[in-house]
Amino acid sequence: MTGQGLLASLQGSYAAACAFCRLALEIARENGEPFAEGDACLYLGHAHRGAGLLEDAAACYEQALSIWLDLEMDHRVVEVRAGLALVALARDEHEQARQHVEHIWSSWQENQTFAGADQPFLVFEACYRVLLADQDPRVEEVIHATRSLLCHRAERTADRELRRSFLERVVTNRDLLEATREHVLALNA
Repeated sequence: MTGQGLLASLQGSYAAACAFCRLALEIARENGEPFAEGDACLYLGHAHRGAGLLEDAAACYEQALSIWLDLEMDHRVVEVRAGLALVALARDEHEQARQHVEHIWSSWQENQTFAGADQPFLVFEACYRVLLADQDPRVEEVIHATRSLLCHRAERTADRELRRSFLERVVTNRDLLEATREHVLALNA
């Protein structure tokens, strides 16, 4: 169910994503599966945020954060912090958004990857949007890393239609490409 919820969310079908993720969360709790519960909370947070339900998104992200910290799965925390940063930014809570991005940034500086994040481009999106809002020069590094990884992943997909779908139908990927394209064009003007 979480996979279906994530897929629906990636495609912008937030109502369907919420339904799948709620069911997955209920099943995970009934079966006492904290890892599955953490995933369901995370993906439900993504779906709520996409639907503009910021309070619900924040609550889900906080639950996921608590679960991952309890399980000592720090590598899963980066995506949760990205969601929390985007929620904070949408609420005009810039200091809180910056704090989450600083945690993410230190993780990035350690290994130049977001290993453990199911949606690394969501993490890049959070960094990009928060750093851009703050006019932080590190945004250039994020733009370069984001475009490089998106292009690299797309190039590894042999099927042209799948590659196009990855770049155009996944909401975060499409938005990131467009946002960074505009930023790069503005710098070169």
